Amino acid sequence: MPLRVTNGEWGYSNGSVLVAGGQHGSTNGSQIDVYDPVADAWTLRLDMGRLRAHPASVLLPDARVLILGGEDYQGSAALGRAQYVDLRDNFSVTWGTEAYPEVRGYHNVAVLLPDGRVLFGSGNENYTRGELPSFRYYSPSYMFQPRPVIEAAQPVLGFGSYGWVTWTGATPPSEVVLIGLGAMTHSFDMNQRHVRVQRRHQA
Repeated sequence: MPLRVTNGEWGYSNGSVLVAGGQHGSTNGSQIDVYDPVADAWTLRLDMGRLRAHPASVLLPDARVLILGGEDYQGSAALGRAQYVDLRDNFSVTWGTEAYPEVRGYHNVAVLLPDGRVLFGSGNENYTRGELPSFRYYSPSYMFQPRPVIEAAQPVLGFGSYGWVTWTGATPPSEVVLIGLGAMTHSFDMNQRHVRVQRRHQA
């Protein structure tokens, strides 16, 4: 989950983990759970509304978590619609608008791309077929909203130092984050990073 400058400002401690869905036969396959390491406790349970075994989750630049794919062991293509978990909106869960027809279950791969889209590929259907030899691009909802255009940025940042970013647009960015690109395997991505940085605006 995103690391915040003010630890705990969205109701969870930095280092907290969000887990979505489960494995085949799991009774928690339609649930999202949050583990808080500071409290050493599972602090929140959300309902996705339907079974999603082995979904993919991606940290987005706007601090939401995108839930993609998975399977319900009935070959249902209804899981082709993505879901969003909005951490800043009290962990609300909402559905994406568009769907793809195929089932992308276990061994699917989803990674954030530099342009903000998500590459989503492979996966099998209910363990009855081999891996799908295809992929899709998913465009999160922010791709269709006005955004500042980054003109330039300091290419190298040192730990604990300051950097700069210049942009064009009618409204300055409300926050700046450092976000790592993914490296996913087996429904788990150890390389996801979303770290808010302190912002000092200068016109």
